[in-house]
Amino acid sequence: CGGRGLLALAAQGLGVAVFRWGVETSSDLARLRERNRRKAAEQATLREREALQLRLARLQQRLQETDRLEERLKEKGSEALTEEEVAKLHRRPQVEQELERLSHELGLADDAHAQDSDASEEPDEQAGDGASAKTGTSGASASAEQTAEMQVRRRQKERQQKEHHEHKRAMQKERQKNRDRKFSD
Repeated sequence: CGGRGLLALAAQGLGVAVFRWGVETSSDLARLRERNRRKAAEQATLREREALQLRLARLQQRLQETDRLEERLKEKGSEALTEEEVAKLHRRPQVEQELERLSHELGLADDAHAQDSDASEEPDEQAGDGASAKTGTSGASASAEQTAEMQVRRRQKERQQKEHHEHKRAMQKERQKNRDRKFSD
């Protein structure tokens, strides 16, 4: 047999006891195992989501910094920026693409698209009034269009940050409930 399946051999007093390895099956143990498996899976999902949210927040911060650099470029010209800052401006499309991907992965993109459609109606109406800006006949209407675009971007960022903070608060409340449940069991 080779000792296969033996867990222990005990000799207490006058007798010898042999215990065989086995798995106890009961509905309570199965329920506990399933609950622990679910908790571990939820915690892993939460950790992954938090890491993605942290990355999203960092990308939003980089995008804000890029916006500030663009404003400085418009105000003071290209001489006011260092080579590193110019490189940051050139990386903006990649940052926006990664930001969009993470937003979509976190489920924020669906909400943002619905809000974007509401916000995009406003600039279209303004663009219709400033048709001469597209032809290049009026510099003032072109800057007004840029200002409107910047305002739309700011509103989108504010909405995204608000959603992020609301989600963060909800996660904190859920964790607190889980902790309370864990210690009350």
